[in-house]
Amino acid sequence: KSNIPPYFIWIHYLTFHKYAFEGFMENEFSGSEFYCGSPPPNSTIPCSCSFPDLNNDCIIQGDEILSYYEYESVNKWYWLLVLVGMALFYNFVYYISLRFLNTGKR
Repeated sequence: KSNIPPYFIWIHYLTFHKYAFEGFMENEFSGSEFYCGSPPPNSTIPCSCSFPDLNNDCIIQGDEILSYYEYESVNKWYWLLVLVGMALFYNFVYYISLRFLNTGKR
């Protein structure tokens, strides 16, 4: 989100992908722990993690992943309600457009 230009940030909030992906990320990573392999002997590398270990303890917390992607303030149930609302809104717009814009001619 920090890489989006300020004049395009409004598009970020209109897409349903934002809410679905952030909800999935929160559901999968919140409260999880992933153990990295121990560092190789006589190595200056602290861990052999494939993801940046933010606190260098060879354990990647799910909350570290969420903070890395700037998803700290995600509420998955609220995002689910937003997705349901968007689906209802889009179906309503589709119905109105079919009802009033359809001429019945081919």
